[in-house]
Amino acid sequence: MAAVSDLAVRLIAESLTAVHGTWTVRGDGRVEGPGTTAVIVRHRDGEKDGPLELGFQVNRDDPDAPVLWDYAVGVGRTDEERVRASIHIWAQTTAPVVLELITQRGQFASHFGASDPAGFAGWHAIAGPILGWGADNSQVESLQRWASENSLLPRLRTALLPALDRPELNGVKMFFGSTGDGVTTEVRVNGQIAPEATVALSAQDWPRFQSFGVIRTFVLLVHPDPVPDRTPGVEEAPAGQGDVGPLLAALVSLAGERPELEDWDLAQALAARGFDTRAAERMVVFAPVAFGRYLLRDMGIKFDPTFEVRGDRVRTAAPLPLDQMPEYVAAVRAAPIVASSSPGFRALALRSAEVNAVNNLLIKGSQPANLQLIPMLITWDILDGDPPTKVLGLHKPSLFERFRRRAR
Repeated sequence: MAAVSDLAVRLIAESLTAVHGTWTVRGDGRVEGPGTTAVIVRHRDGEKDGPLELGFQVNRDDPDAPVLWDYAVGVGRTDEERVRASIHIWAQTTAPVVLELITQRGQFASHFGASDPAGFAGWHAIAGPILGWGADNSQVESLQRWASENSLLPRLRTALLPALDRPELNGVKMFFGSTGDGVTTEVRVNGQIAPEATVALSAQDWPRFQSFGVIRTFVLLVHPDPVPDRTPGVEEAPAGQGDVGPLLAALVSLAGERPELEDWDLAQALAARGFDTRAAERMVVFAPVAFGRYLLRDMGIKFDPTFEVRGDRVRTAAPLPLDQMPEYVAAVRAAPIVASSSPGFRALALRSAEVNAVNNLLIKGSQPANLQLIPMLITWDILDGDPPTKVLGLHKPSLFERFRRRAR
């Protein structure tokens, strides 16, 4: 353990000295830099072979000053290779952001004001480089390009807000990509997993690969800032009018905390949190479908790719493709991550009428490979816009009974 820590602090000192000032190794896993800066190195949870936790101190002389914790996991065949990879990742993504906080010259990372459409509304943000690595350079570059072109801060703002536990200097690490046999997504705030933000990020449409390819970036939310002359579009689009990842994250969290709530109550609770009411209703309908199908994915069951609506006001003239509904697509993307990280996954998957129908058929002796489900029938007025629908009379409050689906 001591040898690994010694190597880590030496590599940190070398990496930081190469770009800014002189950094010196001190005792007890500490590297001290210019002024009052320092970096603390320790093993996560005290585990000998665990990942390294790195805490950047802006003011080492003030015990009440916040420490910007992060941790990195490097890949390698030996302890030394893994440590070297970990420090390289941290030095390329997290360290530049803190150095930029100190120097304020725009040399190491990018600044986004509180009103910048690509920033985090209401806060000053400093965003670091996007580091990628994997088996195929072209695939990794496509993932980096997606992250550059699709501003992550406004997309994740709603889901990140509950995790901001400091009045200033909140460090946000985002890590996502493909593992070769699935996907991986992780958002941490001040070193701790941010569940809602992780779900929201996993629901985004970033490229998925069959081979290993991931990216990592770090953002520092410096302090709240009043937004001058706010214009439409600075805040993230409300759910249902843009990205639905935060809406899905809120539903997963709520369903995990309150599994006893009925569908109507879930939709109303989401609307009370500021989400678009119609989008909340659609998410309550489609997330259980996607999660239920993920739960049943290895059974050989044939699922129909369409749905029909028989609401009080709107009825579809013909089945509509599920993959045209953003709420369903987001839930499909997020399912592999949510399934392994949140009790909300099972709570929602078990609401699926398809799961219930399949369970009943299996109890009666049916074989999964012989089951073919037909288009599900939704009895809520969930549609807006101009799908191929037939409007029946005046709008009446929906009965909000649990939507029915038939199986054969």
